[in-house]
Amino acid sequence: MTTLAETTTLLEQTVTVKLYDTILCFGDEVKYIWTVRWSAGKVLYIMARYLAFVDLTLLLLYNLDPYLGPSQCKLMYETSAWFQVVGVLVAEILLIIRTYALYERNRYILAYLVCLELGLTIPSIIFIEESFSLISYTQSPAPTILPCLPMTGDTRTWFAFMCICIFDFNVTVLTVYKGFHQWKNGMSKVPLVRTIYRDGGLYFICLFVVSLANVLLLKNEADSPYYILLFGLQRVLHAVLTSRLIINVRKASENPWCNDTSISIENTKSKDVRKSTLRFSDRDQMELQQATWASQQVSVGEI
Repeated sequence: MTTLAETTTLLEQTVTVKLYDTILCFGDEVKYIWTVRWSAGKVLYIMARYLAFVDLTLLLLYNLDPYLGPSQCKLMYETSAWFQVVGVLVAEILLIIRTYALYERNRYILAYLVCLELGLTIPSIIFIEESFSLISYTQSPAPTILPCLPMTGDTRTWFAFMCICIFDFNVTVLTVYKGFHQWKNGMSKVPLVRTIYRDGGLYFICLFVVSLANVLLLKNEADSPYYILLFGLQRVLHAVLTSRLIINVRKASENPWCNDTSISIENTKSKDVRKSTLRFSDRDQMELQQATWASQQVSVGEI
């Protein structure tokens, strides 16, 4: 029973973190999200930020409602799982858009990431659907701690989390490569560029570690309540980090240049002076400076 209590406690703490972050970012959210016109970026932000409350609420009910029967537990768990799938897809779509903008709307990069996403998502959904039929629920002897006891076999749900690791790794490699290229051109002093790569690095490290931990738990603890221990944490990290990425980029784009920023002409290549626009809203302009001097235009990407 101690194991069940620990699992429930971690989920409650995870929900608290989500609520705290939402309150903490509310002022910036009003300024950079709610006051702009409706656009694709705004819709994706709202989905990334607020859909998490739906599946987290379902997970809380699954763990805390002592009146749930086995069939109700099954419904709660499966509905929550599908909301988590949607939330992860939204976060990965935002990563695709961000990387597409970094590479100046390079169609090959977009095609590669879209194909990668489809190639990883479709089999993941199939495995998740199959895993539901392999999980059975019995009434818990201590329903006030956990209403139902799941009995699982080799559900292969771990494959879905492995796919998240693979996708995040690919996006990070592309981001680091582009970041190194811009660093050589003296772009590390530009606040907007620093924000993009700082948030991208933090996003990958956190989600990669949690995804890997979920893979290990699902493979090694499939028959214990620990198998869902980090589900809520990963969902919250997707919601928090993705929404913060958007807010921080919009905030930095208000003043994309440092007063002391200077770019050496010797480090500049003419092919880097291009304009790339991915328009979400009028306020969403992101200027990604590849190289510039007095009279030349910088590269632009918009999220």
